Amino acid sequence: MAEGTRVAARRPLPRPAAAGWVALSLALSLTAFRPQGEAHDLLSWCVWAAVLAGFVGAWLLPLGDVHVTRHVPAVAVSGRRFTATYVLDYRGRRALRGVVLAQPDLSQDAPALDLLPDARPVLTLALLPLRRGELRLGEVTLEALGPLGLFARRVQVALPADPVLVRPNPRAPRPPDLAQWLRRGLPLGTWSTVRDWRPGDPRRWVHARLSARRGFPVVAPPERQPDSRVSLGPDAALGSRDFERAVSYAAGLGLSLLRRGVAVNLRYGDLDVPCRGRDGRAKLLDALARVHPGRGGATPRVVVSVRDGAPVLVSDEVAA
Repeated sequence: MAEGTRVAARRPLPRPAAAGWVALSLALSLTAFRPQGEAHDLLSWCVWAAVLAGFVGAWLLPLGDVHVTRHVPAVAVSGRRFTATYVLDYRGRRALRGVVLAQPDLSQDAPALDLLPDARPVLTLALLPLRRGELRLGEVTLEALGPLGLFARRVQVALPADPVLVRPNPRAPRPPDLAQWLRRGLPLGTWSTVRDWRPGDPRRWVHARLSARRGFPVVAPPERQPDSRVSLGPDAALGSRDFERAVSYAAGLGLSLLRRGVAVNLRYGDLDVPCRGRDGRAKLLDALARVHPGRGGATPRVVVSVRDGAPVLVSDEVAA
């Protein structure tokens, strides 16, 4: 939670709104062409007076009386929107029209609203983080329309930096890819495979229904028991773009391991984070959110790399 108690020290000039551009164009046209007649002179003076009144009124808007409180979640996912809540506490004496709140570079502007004295409206913005890691939300922009709606004034409201940990978006491999990894010996356990009967195969392996259908005995060997713990990590030698993909694939692979009951050690650089069970999922994603490319260190058993945009596993058991 963060509260803004003041606006930035500098006061940017009000900018024309849509109606303000029309009024300015009309005033400049009347001044440049100077049509004859008292009516035209009176019209020109009235338009310029309205433009001046709108500019001064926007300059004097009491935006410093708007206090902003922000509530954000502790974690988010890269590439997915999360909701931030803003409470506007207006302590001024006159109403503000067309108030718009925005979080720079992360969201679209919220719908315009009118602030009455002692009002506390609640706004929600859908923020889109594009990079994983620790995201610090800083100041917000606040804009309001001046009198006559000709000019708008925008200020920066200083807020304490709210940290949001942006986790990687897990990219689970497609089922055929996962099955291929399993069959190549990745310690996840193997799919049940059916093959012809060989001398020495136990009778309990015989698949009666398939044997009767095919006319000769076939067996279905049991799945190999998965290893109790696997260490994995992204490839540190990748560039920044491929490294982000490797982190996403490492997250998806790690979650698949944890769902199968296999404990995971995230090993990258100086990190060695043990993860187990349901609580280990959040622990794994939080740790992957803080890794950076180019860090050397202990080599994990399974290194998740990327070649031509596709995931590649490199380990002492797998060479894909």
